[in-house]
Amino acid sequence: MVAERGGARRRWVHQLHWQILLGMAVGVAAGAALGQHASYVRPLGDIFLRLLRMVIVPLIFSSLVVGITGLGDASRVGRMGLKALIYYTATSAAAILVGLVAVNLIRPGVHANLPLAAASAGLNVSAEGIGDTLLGIIPDNPLAAMAQGNVLAIIFFALLVGLFTNRLPAPRRGVIVDLMQAVFDLMMLITDFVIRLAPIGVFALMANIVGTTGFEAFPPLLRYMFTVAFSLALHALVTLPAILFVFGRLWPVTYARAVAPALATAFSTASSSATLPVTLDCVERRGGSRIR
Repeated sequence: MVAERGGARRRWVHQLHWQILLGMAVGVAAGAALGQHASYVRPLGDIFLRLLRMVIVPLIFSSLVVGITGLGDASRVGRMGLKALIYYTATSAAAILVGLVAVNLIRPGVHANLPLAAASAGLNVSAEGIGDTLLGIIPDNPLAAMAQGNVLAIIFFALLVGLFTNRLPAPRRGVIVDLMQAVFDLMMLITDFVIRLAPIGVFALMANIVGTTGFEAFPPLLRYMFTVAFSLALHALVTLPAILFVFGRLWPVTYARAVAPALATAFSTASSSATLPVTLDCVERRGGSRIR
């Protein structure tokens, strides 16, 4: 029985999301203890974020090309795109609705003394039309879009490559498909290596934030923080599971466990783009949702 408990404990420690949460907790404690000296560990966090961003572009491009070529028929691509659009619209609308309800119920800005005029004095806000937004999706130079990390442009170009690869003669199509599959497999290996460094990177990021900013800014923002936490909890525990079950026929609790490392990484890094490699790895390996 003791051996079984010990084995279970080892398995628990080896789970990535628990390692990330442990790194966050130790980072907060280290930042509080070290103060300004915690900035010395910041390079470890910066290296981790750079490694994550390094794999984003080749991972997105290769995974999309492999996924589109694996579907084969263009009509299947269209159906999948329509489903993705409906899912994106539904989740976005639900998130907006939850946020509006929470803000109007809790009213976190009431009686708050925030220097908004001074903070917004230097802002230059410009409205961009829908046409300009759509035009920006089409890259003038795909390589430049990849260098700049323009994700929408990369996705658009990858979709075109995948669609028209399926129209090539079989020998040439096979060469491109095999190449993209090899690149994708390679990037997944690199991503797996980077993800294993997540606990160290998260530790360094949290230690630096707490050590340099402290906890003084927290009390005035507690009401706002509660509003955000309440909205996120409602969205994550009610609306998203409902949408996930309706569209994907997936049990929300099981899938939440599968993507737990991505959730923990997103929370600690506050970067959706940096978390993307972790998300893809969770969906591919832990969630069982193959994109082929």
